[in-house]
Parts: sequence; C-alpha cells; structure tokens
Amino acid sequence: MKWLTASTCACVLGIHVGAEARQLADDADRIPSSVLQDGEEPLLKPRRIGPVYVELNVESADRRQPAVPIASTARSRQIARGIVDARAEWPLHPELSARLSARAGISRTRDGGTSSDEQFDLREAAVQWRASDRDVIEAGRINVRNGAALGYNPTDYFRSRSAVDYSTRDPEVQRNNRLGTVLLAAQRIDAQRAVMLAVAPKLTSPKGLAEEQPSERLRLADTNGEDRLLLKAAFDAPSLWSPELLAFKDSQGWRFGTNLTQVIGAQTTLFFEYSGGRSPSLMQQALRSGVALGDLPSRALAMGQARPGESWQNDAAIGVTWTGSSQLSLSAQLNYHQAGFDSAEWRRWLAMGSSGPEGASIAWYVRNHANAMQEPLSQRSVFLRAQWDPLGFRDLYFSAFLNRSLDDQSWLFQTALEYRLSPASRLRAMFLATGGSADSLYGSDPVRRALLLSFTHFL
Repeated sequence: MKWLTASTCACVLGIHVGAEARQLADDADRIPSSVLQDGEEPLLKPRRIGPVYVELNVESADRRQPAVPIASTARSRQIARGIVDARAEWPLHPELSARLSARAGISRTRDGGTSSDEQFDLREAAVQWRASDRDVIEAGRINVRNGAALGYNPTDYFRSRSAVDYSTRDPEVQRNNRLGTVLLAAQRIDAQRAVMLAVAPKLTSPKGLAEEQPSERLRLADTNGEDRLLLKAAFDAPSLWSPELLAFKDSQGWRFGTNLTQVIGAQTTLFFEYSGGRSPSLMQQALRSGVALGDLPSRALAMGQARPGESWQNDAAIGVTWTGSSQLSLSAQLNYHQAGFDSAEWRRWLAMGSSGPEGASIAWYVRNHANAMQEPLSQRSVFLRAQWDPLGFRDLYFSAFLNRSLDDQSWLFQTALEYRLSPASRLRAMFLATGGSADSLYGSDPVRRALLLSFTHFL
C-alpha cells in the first residue's frame, strides 16, 4: 500500500512526531543534566527550563472518499517537516524573571500537488514579578490552561484558535503545545487557597479561517481577537474534592465552571469538570462566525438550518486515572458537549454537504471551525488513555488513546512508541486510524489511517 511504503521509507530518514503525549515538565525531568546543563549561572544568562530540540518527521496518510466531498481527491498525502523548538528563562532580578517559548518549522506537502510552508509560533513571551511571598503578577503572551480532565476540558477557555501542532490529534499534546494569549494576570497564593484574575484585551480584529496563511506571524487575531476575562479560585480541601471555581467572560457572555479532584488511595484519582453558559449551538456558532468574517455567504445560515437562538449549554467531563507501580497509567473519561451535533443536526450537516459544491464547502467549514476552536462535534463521547513509561525496559515508552463517539459509535485511535537511542536522541513511531459508518463522525473523516515516524535530538 502506498501509505505504508512511503512511511517505511521515512523511517530511514529518522523521523519524529512533535511532543507526543508528554507535558513539558515530564520531558524536562527525563532529560539528563548533561543535556540541560543546569548549574550555577551568572545573572541575565538564559537558564534553560525545558527541552530545546531539533526534529525531523515524515507523515503519510491514507484517505477515504467521505460522504461529504472534499476539495482534494488525492488518495494519499505525505508531509515532511523540520522543526526547531526552544524554551528558556532569564532571571532579571531576584523577584523578576522572563520566559520565552517558540517553535519554528518548514514543511513540504504532497497532496495531489506539492506545496511548501514556513511556520513560526511564539507560544509564550512573558515577564513574571513576585511582588511578595504570596503575590505574583505576569504579563505577556501566556499559555493559561484550565481543567482536571484529559480528553476534553470544558473549562479550558483560552484554547480556541491556538493550535500549532497538526501532526497529532492527541488532546494532551495540543493542550501543552499551543499559542498563549496576550494578557495580564495577578495571582495570590497561600497555604489554603489561590485566587487569579486574568485580563486578555482585544488587540486586533479576528481574521477568517479560510486564510491559508495568517497575515501576521504572531497570530494575534487568533489569540486576542476579542476582550476576555477570567476569574479563578482554588481551594486546598481534599475532603471537598479540592474544588476550583471559574468565571469567564467573552463576546458570548459569562460562563461558569468548576474542577473537582479526589485522590483515592495511592494509585487512583477521580476528577470532574463542568462549564455552563448561554450560547448558540456549535453549528450556529460556526455559520455566524463564517458569515461575520466573510468566509461564508449570508445564505449559509439558512442552508445550515442550525438550531436558532441561544440557550444554556452544559459541558461536562467525568473520569478516573489509575497509576500502577510499574509506571503504567490508565484513564477513562465520559464527555458531554451539549452544543455539539445532535442526531437531527448531524443529518442536516450530511444533507447540506451532499447538496452540491457550495453545500460541501459550507459543511467542511463548520467542521474546520470546530477543530480551530478545539470543540468536539459529538455531544457524547468516551475517552480512554494508556501510558507506560517505560514499557518493559528502560528505553521504550508507549502511549495510546481511543476517542469514541457514543452518538454514532464511530472512533479514532492513536498510538505511539518512542525508543531512546541515547540520553539526547530518540526515535518515535505514531499510528492513527479512524472508523465507523460512512455517515458517522469519524467514518466521514477524510483520513482513514496515518503513520508518522520521527527523530528528535535535544541540544
């Protein structure tokens, strides 16, 4: 098969899938001190606090002919990428520091035709001032993450239009490797509680999703296209599930959320995450946004026949994580996204997409909007994850996850194996597959399966 042949050849090149299923702190912990070179350094010299690496990866995807036609009719797609990723921190004063996180890359895509793309993502650039033992103030581009859940985080309010890594569909990787938002944040922390206020101003008008290349590399139109406000309070009360309360305001109005976690014994953690607020349905949001940004004609609202008006929408995730003594971690999570497609709306999406070229274009715009906002299309889903670090012996690491829609029983599966060649070099292979009936969420996904092989070297 073409996709398998291309991917196997890529292995000879030595290829690497981005920061797959690792949080920044985990990666930093696993890199030896000889690589990180942490030690006594003079003031104002950069002090590396995260991995700095060079990455080469090649991806090959096998396509299906979906129920709703897509622009490209090529049966396969190949992408080769080269990436440099760096994070650093500068101590400017005993109470003042600065940090930077950036990613630059170049890619070449073969998808019926051949195209090249250059990318630069300034994920974070911020200064932090410790005003007192309890008060911290930060300003700049900051990646604010919220949520106790894994596969879907209803309270992760700053995730929209922030994606930078398109080589994986792992929600954990996307959550930790994304654009931050330009904001001012103040936080007070003591032994029993922490309170934070974050203000993200509108810096420019949002741009359409139909643009193939952003007009400005900082992508401020994505991260700061509207005024946003976040209030958060966390309490250290294990008997009360260590509650966290959130209030968030954007152009749609106020949303209110909570995160609850409870440790049971030494190996099990229960978690619950909820967010609620008034908003249109996901399809209505996508069509309204597309028309307002000039991506869609005004008649798209009538063609989509989305649920009209606004109502209170509930989002929730509940699950459990178990970690064994052998470093095997297993998680299961149930998700509910009320604004997502119900069965009637899904049938309307398929009918619109099958009505002709314009209907198909509008239908795929709706799905692309959901991907950009990192909102699930399905109302109900289950997310399962397994991670084993290391797998059997010291140099092999394993992760896998399954996302299954409970509305139509379609599924997406992704797994990755990483082998440590040396303390600073590693090889990784990632495999992705989707399945379901032709008129289902993942059964209508253009990508049937994909293989990505990669090589990474930490500097």
